Amino acid sequence: MKILNFFPIEPKSQKEPQLSLMADSSLLKDGKPFYIPDFDTQFTARPAMMLQICRLGKNIAPKFAHRYYNAVGVAVCVTAQTLFESLKSRNEPTDLATSFDGAAILSNLKTIEEPHVIDAETRFNIKVNDTIVWNFQVSESNVAIDNLISNVSRYFTLKIGDYILIGIPNMESITLYRDMHITATINGESILSMHVK
Repeated sequence: MKILNFFPIEPKSQKEPQLSLMADSSLLKDGKPFYIPDFDTQFTARPAMMLQICRLGKNIAPKFAHRYYNAVGVAVCVTAQTLFESLKSRNEPTDLATSFDGAAILSNLKTIEEPHVIDAETRFNIKVNDTIVWNFQVSESNVAIDNLISNVSRYFTLKIGDYILIGIPNMESITLYRDMHITATINGESILSMHVK
């Protein structure tokens, strides 16, 4: 299983989103709590839209890409902020700060009905302690999803169960602290409830 994490790109940018591969141990699922590690003093988080791959595919044409994912959710991507800034300042890979155990907090998945096309108006709402911190639609990802699937399949064989995380631009990061309660909905339907400890 692979986790392909695409960092957000600014609106109207012509650049391709940057890709990071995450370890499978980065996934935190089923509402399990996130325990703040002791290797940094500040951990921040940003939201991402999440897709799950449902078919084996390589060199997928854009017009067929929608057949290769059938579920959508959200991820809360955690960064060890001080470590990240230190690694970045030395021009070193930042994977240690973004792909550690539990760094990708995943919601439950919502099945995409036939013909497996995500509605651009699908809305995600994420709260911390009952206060909305992130609210966005699929259209705000600034990514042509089927083109992204097609492009990445040129380099990686997509397999059943792989996850694709697509960062949302213009979403400010939040600092995580103990006793936070994070919840999320998709079109008003609850998909995540978890605690930070």
